[in-house]
Amino acid sequence: MKRIAHICVHVGNGGGGDYIRNLIKHLSHRYEFHIFSPDVENLTSFIVGKNVFLHKINTKRIDLCTFIRLTNILKKKKIDIVVSHGKGAGIYGRMTGLILRLPTFHYFHGFHYSHLSKMGKTLYLASEKILQYFTSLYCFISQSEAEKVGSIVKIKNHKIYVNPNGVDTAVFHPSENLTAEPRAIYLARNDAIKNLKDFARLAELSSMSHSNLMFDLVGLDPVELIDPPGSLREIINQAKRLGNFRVLPYSADPKAILAGGRYYVSTSKGEGLPLAVLQAMSMGLNCVLTDVSGHCDLIEHGRNGYLIKKSDYYLNEILDTINALENDASLRVFIGNEARSTVIKKFTHVTHFDAVAASYEDFC
Repeated sequence: MKRIAHICVHVGNGGGGDYIRNLIKHLSHRYEFHIFSPDVENLTSFIVGKNVFLHKINTKRIDLCTFIRLTNILKKKKIDIVVSHGKGAGIYGRMTGLILRLPTFHYFHGFHYSHLSKMGKTLYLASEKILQYFTSLYCFISQSEAEKVGSIVKIKNHKIYVNPNGVDTAVFHPSENLTAEPRAIYLARNDAIKNLKDFARLAELSSMSHSNLMFDLVGLDPVELIDPPGSLREIINQAKRLGNFRVLPYSADPKAILAGGRYYVSTSKGEGLPLAVLQAMSMGLNCVLTDVSGHCDLIEHGRNGYLIKKSDYYLNEILDTINALENDASLRVFIGNEARSTVIKKFTHVTHFDAVAASYEDFC
C-alpha cells in the first residue's frame, strides 16, 4: 500500500478540513495516509478503522526544529509522495520532499496574497517562484485558479494539473425546504479573503428596504461567536440587532444547514473551487456570488446562478438579484435545477477522487 503524506495548515472548520475528510473517506482503503497539521485532533473520531495516522505539527510557523522533526517522520514512515496544502505547509512539504528526494504535490486552495504587506507579497511570490523548481505537480481545483497562479508564478505547463472539486450528489440533494422562508446562507471561516463584513452589511441593507429576507453566517468557532475579532465584532453585532441576521458555529453536517436556505450568497474576494458552493448547487439553492476565481468556473450567469462583479454598489446588486428571484418562483426552480445539473455533469466526488488516485499512481 502506497504511503501518502498530507501536510496541512489546518484540518478544522472550512473547506480545507472538509477536503481532507472527504479524501480519507474515499481513498483510505487504497492508500495509507499520514496527516500533518496543528489541529489534527479534529480528525481523531473520523479516522477510526481507516488507514490514517495523525501527526500534530505546527505548520503555520517556519522553524528548523519543526523541519527536522517532519523530515525524520517522513523518512521513518517511508512516505512515497508528499502533498502540501496552503502557504506554510507548502514550504515544509516541498523542502522535505527535496531533502528526501520524494515527489511533491502542492495545493493552493485559493491563491491569496492581497492581504499581505508589500514586503510580505514580495517574499511570498519570490518563495513560490523558487519552490516551483522543487514541486513535481501543482494541483489546482479550478481552471481559473490555475490560470491566475500560472501567469503570476510562471509555472511550467507540464507541472499544472487541474482536477475540479466534487461533491456527493446523492447526499447533497434538493430539499423540500426550498419553498420555506427566504434565507440566504454563507458558509465561511473567519478569513479576510472571505469578506464576512460585507455579508453582514447585506442584512443591514436588506432591512432598510423592509425585506423579509433572512441571513445566516455559518462557520465561526465558539470563541468568535461570543466575541468576534476586531472590527468584525461591531458589524456583526449591529447586524444581529436587526433581527434578520444569525451567526452560527461550524457544522459537520452542511447539508442540514443548507436545507434551511433558499439562496447561497458569497461575498468572497477569491476562491479555489469552494465545496460549499458545490454543495449548495447540488441541493438546488440559487447561488448569488461575487465574480471571482473559483466562482466563475461554476456559474454561468443567469442560467445556473448569478455572478456579481465587485463595485461600490455590488451589495445592492446582490439584493436586487435576490428580490427578482423572490418575485419569480418558476425562475428560482429553473436556476436550482440547472445548478444541480451542472454539478451532476461536471463536479462529482467520484470523478475528482479517481483523478487524485491516478495522479498518485503516475508518481509512485
